[in-house]
Amino acid sequence: MRLFVGISIPREVGERLWSLTGGVPGAHWMEPETYHLTLRFIGDAGRPQAEELHNTLANVAHPGFDLALAGIDYFGTASRPRVLWAGVDPSLLLHQLARKIDRAVRQAELPREDRAFTPHVTIARLRDTSLVEVMTFVQQKALFRAAPFAVTRFSLFESRQGNGGPAYFPLADYPLTVSENASPLLP
Repeated sequence: MRLFVGISIPREVGERLWSLTGGVPGAHWMEPETYHLTLRFIGDAGRPQAEELHNTLANVAHPGFDLALAGIDYFGTASRPRVLWAGVDPSLLLHQLARKIDRAVRQAELPREDRAFTPHVTIARLRDTSLVEVMTFVQQKALFRAAPFAVTRFSLFESRQGNGGPAYFPLADYPLTVSENASPLLP
């Protein structure tokens, strides 16, 4: 199983993101139902590791909070831009949650993440797209802003590669309240 922990993006915010799509040659636009904010990438894990991770995530206690998407940027290099993404307004509670989840992942003895946490929502994967095209899009959409939404839970997801790109399946949800209310891990 290929796993990550994330926050699902509400439908109305996803529709707002989807309204940005188009106009970038070589962009494979993500479908709105796939939009999420990754809190911690896990990678490949077996069923026993997933169960252990579920148990540690179920003990993460954190308050709910509001989050707002704002701004557009890209990951990659000048010679090879790879991803277009929507940013997130600064949120101390989001960063605290990500740190708690990282500790839970390490407690489950899964690999350490070397990359710094950069909260974002991927909106397109790029192939053979020039930096000029990417920068034009980023400049045109720089003032993007979506209404804040309530974050009331996070989820453990499995990522499966399909013909049309990756599909994400929630395996368990964890409410941002007392930890004993986590849903069971799905088969």
